[in-house]
Amino acid sequence: MKEILIIRWKSIGDVVFTLPAVNCIRANFPEARLTFLVSRENAFVVEGFAAIDQIWTIDRALFRGSRFFKGVGAVAELLIRIRRQRFALVVDLQGYGETALISRLSGAEDRWGRAVRGLRRRAYTKRHAPDNRLHPAQDHLNFLARSGLKSGPTENCYRLDAIDRLSARAFLESRGIVGSEPLVYLQPFTSADSKNWPLNRYLKVASTLRERGVQVILGGGPADRAVLRAAGVDGRNIVDDVSRRTDIALLECADLVVGGDTGFLHLAVALKRRVLLLGKRSAVTPLGHPDQTILSAGSQMDSTTQEDVLQKIETALKFECKTITRATAS
Repeated sequence: MKEILIIRWKSIGDVVFTLPAVNCIRANFPEARLTFLVSRENAFVVEGFAAIDQIWTIDRALFRGSRFFKGVGAVAELLIRIRRQRFALVVDLQGYGETALISRLSGAEDRWGRAVRGLRRRAYTKRHAPDNRLHPAQDHLNFLARSGLKSGPTENCYRLDAIDRLSARAFLESRGIVGSEPLVYLQPFTSADSKNWPLNRYLKVASTLRERGVQVILGGGPADRAVLRAAGVDGRNIVDDVSRRTDIALLECADLVVGGDTGFLHLAVALKRRVLLLGKRSAVTPLGHPDQTILSAGSQMDSTTQEDVLQKIETALKFECKTITRATAS
């Protein structure tokens, strides 16, 4: 059996963007065993990659501060494991110095990786200089095509297990979110404050939607949930006390997911949900759906008004009413 190692450590959205490439590799090597090496905190994302046979993780926190030498030891153990697996091909979609070194020392005859210049280029038998003009997922696919793989329709399909869906439905029922009324999942937070649309506008949009009979939940990480509570959001409307996989399943339950350029929004795209991305001109638009985007008119995210967002949501949800109550932009 041909053994193939795929590497992408971080972050959530960037791991999601490798999904079409993973499916392309599977289509070209249907009998191979595919192993995905990912940072431990992002392993839950790869669990939804149906083409992957096994997931290996690395704890990148070991490389920080006084734990550095433990990190070196962990990499040494990982390299021993990799060499024992006898991989025939390594596809490094991360392109860090560390992942280049792992690729070079893997023992694989074929090593494909992201590298522009410098010593790390020597780690690979086939190299790729990323094209930032393209969607990252498409850039990965172009690299595989130039490396000799046959390309077909882009497969960006994410898998959820039945237990994830059951857990999500139980959460919604516990919050009284049932029935036929539409559900909007708001994700106000991204990895950087500069990428966030103002939180007070999200909250006013949420209030307006509820007035129209739309059900709303708000997601975010542990620190983000504290911010939502401090802003006066009812705890019953906050996604809390659930696993990351259940949170992903909640995206699938939603009729529309609204948020910035963040991993969970791109997961929603892979779940075939309709999304509305609020971002700057440099934002990565939803794969295959650039129209599902509102880009700020200027350099600041607050140039997008509540009316802009409500109009888009109205269209996405296909409200029967011709207009929606307009919130005044703050």
